[in-house]
Amino acid sequence: MPLSKPHSGAGSTTTAPGASGFAHSQTEPATRAIGDLWMELNTSDFPKYGWLWRWDGLRWLSPDFELDYSVNNLGGRFDYFIHCNPAFNYLFKAINSNFVLGYASDSTYYWQFDLLTISTSGSANTFFSDNTIGKPANVWSRKNTPINMLIDVAATSTNLFYLIVQPHNYGGNLYAAVQLVYNLARL
Repeated sequence: MPLSKPHSGAGSTTTAPGASGFAHSQTEPATRAIGDLWMELNTSDFPKYGWLWRWDGLRWLSPDFELDYSVNNLGGRFDYFIHCNPAFNYLFKAINSNFVLGYASDSTYYWQFDLLTISTSGSANTFFSDNTIGKPANVWSRKNTPINMLIDVAATSTNLFYLIVQPHNYGGNLYAAVQLVYNLARL
């Protein structure tokens, strides 16, 4: 669909008929509406990042990013570190998993998923936990769990996110594909 007016250089704003606004500039647009898109430009007026920011009504968000990892025949703890960029806050949206358990999960034997922040001083803070309680053995199970947690990297001195998958009282081996969905939030 053609734009209602042509681009006129850095800092211009255009809107396609029936669509949200689009701006490209070195500074964030002064006026914005939910769904507006903004291409942040560097001092040479080239795109600063490989994505468009989207205004959600509170903040500018990147497109969804996904971290995918698989666990094959895990009988013990699995640790995954995510280095964070201090130029952004992080909005964790969901953790999605497909898995097969070696034993049926109950309140005694299950697998635990924890997502933590690790500060520059080394202290840890768990901000999300989930488990496989109630899931049958030897059957593919799917669990999609919303998180919707904004982590202010500067305020929490966070430099790492840490995902831990571990058995509680040994729940048998775990075969899983796990996906962590998040956005970067502009400071």
